[in-house]
Amino acid sequence: MISRTVPTFTALALLACAPFAPAADTPRWDGWGNGLAQNRFQSAEMAQLDAKSVPRLKLKWAFGFPGVTEAYGPPTVFGGRVFVGSADHHVYALDARDGCVAWSFDAGVRVRTAIVIGRTGSRWAAYFGDQKGSMYAVDAASGVLIWKTRVETHPAAVITGSPVLAGGKLYVPMSSQEEAFAAASTYACCTFRGSLSALDATTGAILWKTFTIAQAPKAQGTNAKGATQFAPSGAAVWSAPTVDLLRRVVYVATGDNYSDPTTATSDAVLAFDMKSGRLQWSRQMTLHDAENVACGFPSPYNVNCPKDNGPDFDFGSSLILMTLANGQRVLIAMQKSGMVYALDPDRGGAQLWQRQVGHGSKLGGVQWGGAADRGTVYVAISDVRFSAVPAGTPGSQPSPFGVSFLLDPKAGGGLFALGRAHRHRALVHTSSRLHQ
Repeated sequence: MISRTVPTFTALALLACAPFAPAADTPRWDGWGNGLAQNRFQSAEMAQLDAKSVPRLKLKWAFGFPGVTEAYGPPTVFGGRVFVGSADHHVYALDARDGCVAWSFDAGVRVRTAIVIGRTGSRWAAYFGDQKGSMYAVDAASGVLIWKTRVETHPAAVITGSPVLAGGKLYVPMSSQEEAFAAASTYACCTFRGSLSALDATTGAILWKTFTIAQAPKAQGTNAKGATQFAPSGAAVWSAPTVDLLRRVVYVATGDNYSDPTTATSDAVLAFDMKSGRLQWSRQMTLHDAENVACGFPSPYNVNCPKDNGPDFDFGSSLILMTLANGQRVLIAMQKSGMVYALDPDRGGAQLWQRQVGHGSKLGGVQWGGAADRGTVYVAISDVRFSAVPAGTPGSQPSPFGVSFLLDPKAGGGLFALGRAHRHRALVHTSSRLHQ
C-alpha cells in the first residue's frame, strides 16, 4: 500500500506523476452524478469492475488531507487522475494509479462541491465552487487558474451542489449558511434567496441568474431584540442541478424558507429554461415550511424562529431523470420528509406516485445520496435520532438508523431495504403500490 500526504511545493515539482490523459475509453466518474441525469450510475464496462471482483478489492493507496478532519464531496476520476476538494481550501489532482500529487490549487476557501471536468478551447478545465459563492475554472493538466467568478455576494452564500456542464454552459446552484446566522438574536433575519445561474464555461461570465424566490426580501418589522426582520428568504439549492436536453430544461430542488411568510417555491421542484433561465414550472411538496437554527433554542434566544417552525423538510439530494423500458420519462425527487416522489417531466411535473420510505425529521429522511440504474431507484435514508445521555454529559448522542430502499421507478413499489445499524440486511420486503 502507498500512503501519501501533501508534500511541500518544492517536492511537488520533483514528483513524476503520470500526465493527464483524457480518453473516451478510460474509467471515469465526472462530477456529482456522473452525467446530466444525476443518476450516479456507472456501467461495469466503464468502471472495469463487476460483482465478482468486489470481494477481491484491496487498498492500493491512501491520501491524507493535511491539517483537517473533513473532506467534502465525492472524488472525480478523469484522465487517469482523481480530483477532489477539501476543507483545507485546496483542490487536489492525484494520480489514480498511486496517489501521486500532480498539483494542488489553493482556493483560499473550503471547497465542498464535486469537481466537473470539461473541455474549453484547446484545453481541459476542472470546474468547482467554494464556500463563499465563487466558481472556478482551473487547468485540469496543470492546476493553473483560468478564471474565477463571484456568483453570489450575499455574506452567507455557499456552493454545496456540484456545477453541471452542458452545451458550453455551467449551471451553478446556490445555497447558504444564513439559517445558522439566524441563531444570533441580533441578526437581521433573513435576506438570502437560493438561485440557479448559467455561466459561460470558457470565460466565467454570468449569462443569467434566476432566484428561486422571485420577490426580493423586504422589512417585516423587528424581533424582540429590535433586529429588523426580512422576508421572503431561503429556498436554497443544496444539490447539483439535473439537465434535460430533450426539453431544454434544468431542474433543481429547493430547501425551506428561513423566515415568514413562506413562498410557493420552497421545498419544491423547479424547472428552468436552459437558454433564458425563465422558470417554466414548479411543484411544491411541503407547504408553510419556514425554519432556521434559532428554532432549536429556548426562549428568549429563539426570537428569529419563524412562527411556522418547520418541519424543515428540505430537498438535499439531486433530482434523478430516468427513461423507463416503456419509454416513459420520470423525474425522481427525494426529500428529508422521508418521501420519494416521481414526477412527469413531460407534463409540467405532474405527480406520478409517492412513497414514504423514512420517518423524516430535521436531520432525517433523504439528505444526500440516491441513485438509479436502468430499472431501479436506490434511496439512502438518514433517520438520525437523538437519545438522552447520563447527567453531566454535555450534548446528546445521535442514534444511527440507516436504511437503503430499492424502488420500482414505474410504480414506486418497494423491492426491499438493506442495512440497519451495521450488518442486518433484507429488513423489509414489500410489493405495495404507491398512491397514484
